Amino acid sequence: MNLSLAFTVLSWFLFYKASSQPLSLISKNELQYCVDLIYQGEYLRASEIYSELPQSQKKIEDVLEIFSLRWKYVPVQLSDKKDEYLTKIIETNKLTQNDLDTGNSMDAFLYVSTEIFLAEFYLASENTVKAMWHAKKVYPIILRSFTHKWQDPEFLFLQGLYLYYIDHYSHKGFFYRSALSMFKKGNRDQGLTLLKNAANQKSIAQTEALIYLSHIYLNFEGKPFEALPYSKKLAEKYPSNLKFKELYIKNLLAVGQYLEANELLIDQLTVDNPYFKIPALFFSGCYSLDYKQDTLSAKSKFNKCIESAIKRRSMVMYKEMSEKRLASLNQQAKKSQPK
Repeated sequence: MNLSLAFTVLSWFLFYKASSQPLSLISKNELQYCVDLIYQGEYLRASEIYSELPQSQKKIEDVLEIFSLRWKYVPVQLSDKKDEYLTKIIETNKLTQNDLDTGNSMDAFLYVSTEIFLAEFYLASENTVKAMWHAKKVYPIILRSFTHKWQDPEFLFLQGLYLYYIDHYSHKGFFYRSALSMFKKGNRDQGLTLLKNAANQKSIAQTEALIYLSHIYLNFEGKPFEALPYSKKLAEKYPSNLKFKELYIKNLLAVGQYLEANELLIDQLTVDNPYFKIPALFFSGCYSLDYKQDTLSAKSKFNKCIESAIKRRSMVMYKEMSEKRLASLNQQAKKSQPK
């Protein structure tokens, strides 16, 4: 939940605003509709739209195709499509590297979008050096948005993310404070306010703002009740998106709405993709333990989660959380034994 097309589209809008060039033949509403189809998993319908774009809009088609691959094969970095995905981004990136000084907003849009996708790909592949190299190229664009005080929802979203995360990590210790000292100072509260504004305004950035508000309040702020309206809206707006459903399940469990969470888990546990099934096994174990007080069922699900996740690098978090819950159960069992 992390870096995605929202960043690429936002980056393009930043250049668009500065250059005052026409948006192009595809309208913002059409672009937003196409992105929504991808979020909902309707990749063929989305493709039917962007594949019909004229040659002059080939760059937009390329970016939407990349975004579609990213969601269709999530996590694409570990899928059979990873080489195709990376090649597509690199090829598109190379096409515009030499055109950044022309002032053409579309060249800038495509270049910046591919830099962000590359950063995400390398970060998920545990190549932090390459990820940072590509991500840092977006920083001048963020500064430009602050300097010109752009108030479009897309800009509010990007600025909100920057202000919140810079402030958050600057309080994580000396290493982070030192590394971030050269960047514009963040502001947690202002960042959250901007993200909320973006989430309440219809724009391409609206869905991404909902994702990040859910994630921030649930995982960083420790305020699951404040996260709930956002995760619920995502799950209701995109009922076929298993990642959004997973986020909503986690949120429901965190606020003690166990029955509602279990209703969603029933379907989630039948999914073949381990990327979604492994978290569902963990959450189902939490439901069995925390609500039904069924330790045998909980242990079985936690063990299945560990067994399924052990060979999948992206699922190590759920493996470790399951091991922690099992260790706690075993410790409680020892304490209850008569001496």
